[in-house]
Amino acid sequence: MLRLATLARRLLPPTAAALVLSCEGSPSGDENRCRSASACGATDALVVMSDQSSGGVSAISAAAGSATTGFFGVDLGADPQLSVSRGRSFYVARDLDAIFELSPRCGEPLCRFSTKQDGLSGSSNPQGVGAAPDGSLWVPRFASATLALLEGGGVRQTLPLPDLDGDGNPNASGIAIVDVDGVSKAIVTLGLLDDKNATPFRAVRPGALAIFDVATRTLERTTPLAGRNPFNAVVFHGGALFVTDAGNFDADDERDAGIERVDPHHPEDARLLITEATLGGSASAVAIADGCGAAIIADRSKTNATSVVTFDPETGAPLRTATQGGVLFGPSLDYHFWAIAFVGDKLLVGDRRRSASGYPIHVWNKSGRCELAPRESPIYVAQKPVALRAMP
Repeated sequence: MLRLATLARRLLPPTAAALVLSCEGSPSGDENRCRSASACGATDALVVMSDQSSGGVSAISAAAGSATTGFFGVDLGADPQLSVSRGRSFYVARDLDAIFELSPRCGEPLCRFSTKQDGLSGSSNPQGVGAAPDGSLWVPRFASATLALLEGGGVRQTLPLPDLDGDGNPNASGIAIVDVDGVSKAIVTLGLLDDKNATPFRAVRPGALAIFDVATRTLERTTPLAGRNPFNAVVFHGGALFVTDAGNFDADDERDAGIERVDPHHPEDARLLITEATLGGSASAVAIADGCGAAIIADRSKTNATSVVTFDPETGAPLRTATQGGVLFGPSLDYHFWAIAFVGDKLLVGDRRRSASGYPIHVWNKSGRCELAPRESPIYVAQKPVALRAMP
């Protein structure tokens, strides 16, 4: 998730045996030939990892402070993302043009789905997964102006995205499928980045939302966001969507970037909840719990040193930020913090700096509305953490 590499791709020897995945979703459209899920101990979160040459996934227990053995290998690619939707979990192998469905408790990859686009050289760069009520999987593809709808083992339908920025690609990134008054809607974030700029993927204006009716698979409308460069996964909590508007990573005081709150019933009223200028850095990932928001921010240096900050998710009031009150954790010396999530009453943050025991996932215990007390012992995993999510 280096600054430009991440925008382009979005974005330690393992202690467990390498994974060789032998089953895939059926490419013919017949029933999926999937592995049966293994049994494992009590777990409450998933973490995907990468050492930039291979990927991995582990199930962990935030409550017990432990990780399972995990699954690793080049079969999982080197540029992963993690999606949780409608009670299902997915490992997104962006460089392999593939989606792996994960077992519900162990994190084991069970099925592989292709997201490859015919006629496109290289990966279509899938960014996330939204699971629809009919079982189809909706996947925004950053490298093309399309949504891929997966059924069986691969793409069964392609939905074009509107070309709103004149360069042929609105840069689709996050997706959430939510019920709005009993009707399922797919809400897709569009970066509208300047693909033709001498500096690739420059954020020159606010992004947008593309809203689809899931049942009819049709685009209903687009509506502008308040901030630039919607980045990383969309978080749904308490009936609202939270979007990290990263802006440009070589600036850390932009007033049209930060963390945006979107009411799915009234997406046209999307607003910046807290600005980058108040956060003190470009927001790259966000986690939300009742009464408490936490985010990873990056400074404007060449290494994009990262910190963890907190804010009120209802009012946007800063609690502990780089400009007010001091950060909760950090700063690191480099872009070391990528992964963040609330798991019950615990905040988890992945750290890509290796220790003698592995790569730490730091844990804070939440009390009150947003009082966070660090736990002394991290959870250690075998590869560099990229993304965290609570079990669905």
